[in-house]
Amino acid sequence: MPEIQMPKLSDTMTEGTLVAWKKKKGDKVSAGEVLAEIETDKATMEWESPEDGTLTEIYVEEGGKVNVGDKIAFIGGEDEEAPKKEEKPKEEKKAAEQKKGPPGSEANRTAHGPQRGQVQAKRSSASRPAGSA
Repeated sequence: MPEIQMPKLSDTMTEGTLVAWKKKKGDKVSAGEVLAEIETDKATMEWESPEDGTLTEIYVEEGGKVNVGDKIAFIGGEDEEAPKKEEKPKEEKKAAEQKKGPPGSEANRTAHGPQRGQVQAKRSSASRPAGSA
């Protein structure tokens, strides 16, 4: 049975917001039955189940933003369980946190762009005084 992924509902869609689940974990679903409402960059659309089964796992809560192709749910057959979610090993998480540095540190500010009150100025060639290159 399938792992349900965020569908690409328009040509320009790169992510979607899961507005509402129409079914809950444990519900039986049929192919073509509405599972959820998904907001794209253009509209909110109903999304249908690709096949019959039981909605055994919901990975994304209502209001969650998800990239196209990321898993959002799992529809299983009788006595079929969803695969376990993959977790990063603790060492990788710790290394990522150390790279970021503590909140407010220089490493954290540069990694995440300007802080509140800071402005990055960009000067275009159109705004330069005449005669300067």
